[in-house]
Amino acid sequence: MPFNADTYRANKHRRKAWQHLAEAREIKARVLNGTAYDWERPRVAFLVSMARSSMKLHRLYKLTAGG
Repeated sequence: MPFNADTYRANKHRRKAWQHLAEAREIKARVLNGTAYDWERPRVAFLVSMARSSMKLHRLYKLTAGG
């Protein structure tokens, strides 16, 4: 099977999206515990936004790849 760069990029963006969400959940848990730093609070919304962007790119690359 030949290498498909679009599939590679789609999978890469999907992994990045889940990593961003995992980091956001970790920070949110620390915020709820009261152990998070003040500068970490705005990062939750930023990481969720990045995850959405990465998942949109994942879908676009999957469409381009034909799958």
